[in-house]
Parts: sequence; C-alpha cells; structure tokens
Amino acid sequence: MKIIQVLSNFSGTGQDAYLISLYHELVRQGHDVKMFYFSGKDIFSFDVSTINLFHKDFCQETYDEMNDADIVLINGLPHKKEDKSYRDAYLDMLQYHVTTRKVLFIHSHIYNSWSRANYTERLVTKDFLCSIDKICSFAPESLVMKKFAITMGKDEFDKRFIHLFHPYVFNKNLWVDANNKQKKISYLGRLVKLKDPERLIDMRNELWDNGWQVEMRGVVRSIGALGFRNLCFNFDENGKMTKEPSDATVFMTGIKKAEYGLDKKDEVCTDLNSTDRKIFVFGRYQLADGLKAMSMQSFGVDFYNLKSHAYGDAVEYAIYDIVNCGTIPVLDKEMAKHVHLYKDGKSTNRTLYSENAGIFVASDLSNVNEVVQQMNELFNDKSKYDTFRENCFNVYKELANPNWIIKRLISDIMK
Repeated sequence: MKIIQVLSNFSGTGQDAYLISLYHELVRQGHDVKMFYFSGKDIFSFDVSTINLFHKDFCQETYDEMNDADIVLINGLPHKKEDKSYRDAYLDMLQYHVTTRKVLFIHSHIYNSWSRANYTERLVTKDFLCSIDKICSFAPESLVMKKFAITMGKDEFDKRFIHLFHPYVFNKNLWVDANNKQKKISYLGRLVKLKDPERLIDMRNELWDNGWQVEMRGVVRSIGALGFRNLCFNFDENGKMTKEPSDATVFMTGIKKAEYGLDKKDEVCTDLNSTDRKIFVFGRYQLADGLKAMSMQSFGVDFYNLKSHAYGDAVEYAIYDIVNCGTIPVLDKEMAKHVHLYKDGKSTNRTLYSENAGIFVASDLSNVNEVVQQMNELFNDKSKYDTFRENCFNVYKELANPNWIIKRLISDIMK
C-alpha cells in the first residue's frame, strides 16, 4: 500500500518516537511510505536520516500526491504557537483537500492539556471529526475520546475508533556486559507528571544510603519545573514550596559541569566519579546519546501510572527504550498490574506484574526498602541481573511485536 504520514513538526516527544517506529515497520512489511511535515521548526531529538521525509507546502501538488496514496496517517497537529494562517491551512488540507482514507492518531489522554497544546476549537467540531475516516487512540474511555464521542455522536465515533498499540523493534545493540554496569539509577525523559519523576526524588535517601548514584536527564530548569517537589526548591512537610534552593539536586550546567570535571558540551557523561548525595540533573539530549547513557545505568525509572480507562493496555513509550538498552526498568506497581500482555494481537491474563517485567514501586513508597534491596541483590549478582533483564526483554518484545500490531492496524483502517 502507498501510505503517507503527515505531521506538523517534530516535537521531541514519545509521539514522534511512535511515528518513526511506525514508519520503519510499515516499510519493513512491504508498504511504500513517505512522511510529510509542514512546519519550519528544527528537528532536534530524533535522527530522521533513514526516513523518506519531505518538507511540504500547502498547495494542489501536495494534495494530489496525498490523494494518490491509499492511506494518510495524521500523526501530528499544529501547535497553538503556530500562526493562525498556518493552522487554518493545515486543517483545511485535512478536512477539504485530502479525500483519500484518513486516520487521525491521538496520543493524549487528558482533554484539557491536549486542548491547550493544540488548535482544538476547530479540531473538536463535528464537521472536522466526521471528515476523518478513522481515529486511533489508546482507549475510548479517555477524556479526549469521550469529548470526541459527544461531539460526533456515539454511532459515528464507534465506527471510527481504532485501538492504538505501540510497535517497537527490539534488539541488543545497546547492551553492555552486566559487569560494566554502573551503580546508577536514572530518569530519562521530559518533566511531566504522568511519568512521576518526583517519586525518584522522594526515594533518594534510601538510594544514597545504599550507595546508588541518581541521575535525571532531559530535565530543563524552567518555570514548568517549579511545581515538582524538591527539584528546584525545597518543599516543606505540608507540600508547600519554600524559597530555599533544593539541597537534593545539582543541575549539571555551566560552571557546575566544570566543578565535576565535565566538558561543558558533554550532556551524556557516563561517570561523574562522585559520591555526593545529590541527584545529578542533565538537560536536553539527542536520543542516541541519551540511550547510550541509559545503557550504562543499572536501572531506569519511569513511574507512568495512568489508569487503564485512560490509556488502555498501553505501555508508556520510554519504558521500551529502557528495556531495549539492556537496563532493568523501575516502574509503578499499580500500572504493572493492569497492563495485560498480548499474544498475536489478543489480550492474555498475564500482566507486567505477574511476569516480573521490572521492579515495581508503590506510589506511597511503602515498599521502597524492599525495592532498594532487590536492586542491590541484582547489581551484586551479575548472573541474576542478566536473567532478570533477559526476562524483561522477552516480555516487552512480545507485547510490542510489530508483526501483529501493523497487520491489525492496517486491517482496522481498511474495515
């Protein structure tokens, strides 16, 4: 099939990671795929050198090329920061000029945050939504999908909705010998509440007491970081931010890098050679560099904890990256209990929790001591560490198997 993936721009999020994985898997399974983007913003986080990628203008030639495809996959919408003329042109293209089969992918689960991030006044009108043939998202019960169903009418929504699954290609190219793993635990990703990076900060004393070095990467000290406990400022026992700079973290920028013997341009840093009781916080990174750093860690944190009614049985995308690096994931306990595994596209009774596909931390940290002791045991016994990460690898590889995911996606689109 001829397939065109359409996006406004690359934002550096898991949504982009998804569409890149989707592109490569569609190609691998024999489809003729192109990717069109329209914004002039720079592409930062992802390597797109292996993608058949084209920057396009809003014109009849572009529309004709899209209509010549069997399917157009709409993977990204214009951001509110784009000019209104650009947003209108983008939506005009999708609603009026593209007449082939169209699929809208929605990765967000919370309507308010999604509506603030995107130009939704028009997107959530019945005319626009009903001009789309299929809508692909994680769960029909999410707040965004409920809003769509109310706007379109339940019958119109039900015949369009497709469950979204993450295809992910697993390999061991990034794995390092367990004997070379460092006694580090790291959070890798954007600073967002759904990943709950605060939980790692709250675990710091138990980790430090057992000799663990703690890192966070991809975290920018900005106004958006102020609401996270003890990241930029200390919080008191009532959960209120004080005016005291955090004594838990050190942001590795500028002069601070020099203090720790780092090159000012180095955002990866495999070893700080420090036993300071600090969480070392690094800024933005190229994905390849971040994954290389993660491959050297013993454990990677992602406390994504959305309920199944909002996110279905999906795993937050960055968790796959941790596992693919040969690193053991440290995850939310309740999330692991409700994410069921799939076999050939069918849900099973098995879960991440039942299959020991990670180390699981309760949201109230009631089991934090047991968690740290399990980390110690695995780090000190390299054979056990290898067995554990191999099990994780196999479980997630099955869950995100592109062979069934792509076939199911194409079948659902063409119904």
